[in-house]
Amino acid sequence: MPDDSTDDITTPGVDDEGKTVVDASGDEVGTVTGVERGTVYVDPDPSTVDRFQSVLGWSDVDEEQSRPIPADRIARITDERVKLVDEAEMSEER
Repeated sequence: MPDDSTDDITTPGVDDEGKTVVDASGDEVGTVTGVERGTVYVDPDPSTVDRFQSVLGWSDVDEEQSRPIPADRIARITDERVKLVDEAEMSEER
């Protein structure tokens, strides 16, 4: 039976603040610190910054600064997580 749940969306909103951001494999990328005009801002996990720096267009990542993730990089938003599209898909688009 199809899941008609409304808690599986791709459009970010202010109620997504505080959610964990994960990649397509479920590895933690960081935590949502804010949402502005369809862009999610993330406090990145220091262990994943290098991996996501190029595919998400982050440059000179400052540990004190939230980093943007555009809505087109989001695969799904649930009650607990913001899941990103597969890194290979992101890389192909760049």
